[in-house]
Amino acid sequence: MKLLRPNCRDQFTSEDLAFITEALGSETDRDVLFDLLTDPEMRDMILDQDKLRDVILANPKFLHITPHLYFYVLVRQTLRRAGIDDRQLTDYVAEVLTDFSNAEGRRRSLPDNVKDSSYLFEMMAALQEADDQTAFQIRAHIGNRSLFMTGIFAENLKERTRRRGAPDISYYEHMGAANFRAASHHRLADEFEVSEVFEKLGDRFHETRIALNDLRERYLAMDDIEPPGSLLLN
Repeated sequence: MKLLRPNCRDQFTSEDLAFITEALGSETDRDVLFDLLTDPEMRDMILDQDKLRDVILANPKFLHITPHLYFYVLVRQTLRRAGIDDRQLTDYVAEVLTDFSNAEGRRRSLPDNVKDSSYLFEMMAALQEADDQTAFQIRAHIGNRSLFMTGIFAENLKERTRRRGAPDISYYEHMGAANFRAASHHRLADEFEVSEVFEKLGDRFHETRIALNDLRERYLAMDDIEPPGSLLLN
């Protein structure tokens, strides 16, 4: 089963670690810094350095790092500024941005027998005929997609509401929070170790999406992330 999990930091590559040591260390202490990155507690302290964020933002188009590192650092900085000092939540939200930043990633997070759609009412309709496992995946997907759309493409949603009478952001917030909360109580949530983070997102969806609005405004260029098809306004 393809399911996003709060494991963004576990997916850093050796190239990511080399980038961190070059960004933060001098020529004489880079080997020491690289060794420190193998200790989880020290790694987390290093990842919180403002200088690392600044180096990443200085020329993001030419960075040889994974989206996992890129989004983890930016999400961590943004959530902390919003008063959400939670690395597990950061891990998960960064994974959502990594996976949903292109159309192929969004398709991978759905079961093969469920048609991809940017319209949440179609996802909810699919729930009615889904088996137990598929329903769990769909609920997680609805939560992820709602977070992605309200967090990164809030202005697009507001424009759709203004021009077309489409549901406003509160609708997507409600759908995202409700489906994260429902998924957190599913038997598979414990098996895949996502019950806690789903519960957090169910409870703190609004705060998290507001923080992502700030991330988009501060850090992301308009062409950094491809919007879902239904958000491409005519």
